[in-house]
Amino acid sequence: MLTHVLWDSPAQRPTVEREVLHLVNPDAKEALDLADTIEELEAQLDAMAGQSREALSEWVIKKAHNQLAMAGKRLEKLREDAARAGRSTAAIDRVTGRQRAVRARVLTEALGMDANIVQAQP
Repeated sequence: MLTHVLWDSPAQRPTVEREVLHLVNPDAKEALDLADTIEELEAQLDAMAGQSREALSEWVIKKAHNQLAMAGKRLEKLREDAARAGRSTAAIDRVTGRQRAVRARVLTEALGMDANIVQAQP
């Protein structure tokens, strides 16, 4: 409720949401911080449109893969901790969905892989 009333302009809403989450649900706040990293990677992928498959592959190997994998593992841990503590996992679940979507884009667009097959594997 507080995240809807403590801001004066719509631009302030994300900041207010993060501060409130930090107080009431630190797991969700960390998930939103991970969302920033995921969004940055997606913006980099967008900016690399039209580059060679080799350049994209190099970017995936050097940067994107590790960051997306680490974010995914951290999100899993955050969700476990939040669920165990009885806190909402909604924000964590949203960020996890975003992480999976960006990972699928990276696999498909940068590496030419079928993301559905890769995600089905353990």
